[in-house]
Amino acid sequence: MVKANFTLKRAWQWSLGLLLTLAVPLAGNAQIGPAPAADNCDAGDVISMFNNSYTDVNVTTFLTTWSPPATTVTDVQLGGNDTKFYENVSFFGIETTGADLIDASGMTHFNFSVYTENMTTIRIKLVDFGADAGFGGGDDTEFEIPFVGIPQNEWITFQIPLSRFPGMNFAHMAQYIFSGDPPGAGSFYLDNMFFSSECAISVPVEFCVDLSCESGPINAPTVAGSWNNFNAGANAITDPDEDGIYCGVVDLTPGFYEYKFYYQPAFEMLMPNQACTNANANRTINVMETTEGAPLVAWESCAESVDCPTGTAITFCVDLTCENNQGAEAIAFDFNAFNSGSTPLADPDGDGIWCNEFILEPGPVEYNFFYAVPGMAVPEDLLVWMVRHVQPLVPMV
Repeated sequence: MVKANFTLKRAWQWSLGLLLTLAVPLAGNAQIGPAPAADNCDAGDVISMFNNSYTDVNVTTFLTTWSPPATTVTDVQLGGNDTKFYENVSFFGIETTGADLIDASGMTHFNFSVYTENMTTIRIKLVDFGADAGFGGGDDTEFEIPFVGIPQNEWITFQIPLSRFPGMNFAHMAQYIFSGDPPGAGSFYLDNMFFSSECAISVPVEFCVDLSCESGPINAPTVAGSWNNFNAGANAITDPDEDGIYCGVVDLTPGFYEYKFYYQPAFEMLMPNQACTNANANRTINVMETTEGAPLVAWESCAESVDCPTGTAITFCVDLTCENNQGAEAIAFDFNAFNSGSTPLADPDGDGIWCNEFILEPGPVEYNFFYAVPGMAVPEDLLVWMVRHVQPLVPMV
């Protein structure tokens, strides 16, 4: 495949009329099995709040009085295993306060397992009351982690490194606040809630992406995810047999992760809420002890492979440095009915110039740039909806 690369850069709402010619329902719990056993740790490496495999410390309450009145908790058994069942969840608190405060400063992970049939997001917030052992004394610390696009109808085991709760102390742990979506209507089962140290399970997970359709050099390809705050320089992927498929192994603890692939200078651009993405437009994976790898995917696709496009690769750019409070920056074309939601732009270096590359077949194309303000999408006003236009030609070999 031969592709010509061309960049179109214009200021917002500054049109030159340029024509370019280029060479180129929750089921009964009898149907739900118990959570996978979480018993790989020595008892001395665990502070257990709710886990049949260990002796639990005292928990002040599994449903605080400040939780919404509609939220309920029921003690149930799944396959003979003690389990908590929460209903009508928007948020709720579990507390170990007063004499029940937990010193988790010597621990490395916070663990729990959930099963839901209707929730799409679960968040966990940890709260430490500080040395005064009381709420609001000025030395409290807290941090919340969201898990967006979680799988339904299967157990999810979380072993979360405490390093993912930055800025927190853990010597006076008091509150464990769960929340999620849909707010007020969510229901889930909870089990195996405990702190642990030096016994987390490490699962080697292989991530692979097909980059064979990408033109130009593939520089510094990586996979990055919520396990490392999307650090694009941490987990390299390689293609030793030069077939265009790049792979790498990342050691992860069991849990739910978001991730994307990257090569310089940008992450792949994905649409939210697709077959392989969540509302954050990230890929997701539920890592269990038996997980060997994520599905092979093509770059910027949910499919394992794609037909390589033919035509002209054109990079469209718009300068938005003079625009205020913009969001959802995009370009819209006549061939997609000017749907700005399907063709986003990116500004990876934060200079106010938003770009993306698209493969266009030969022929004239009309387009406009968009951005969003609260409550509406704003197309640029080129003298009453005059559209920009470009005409790629058949690539020359």
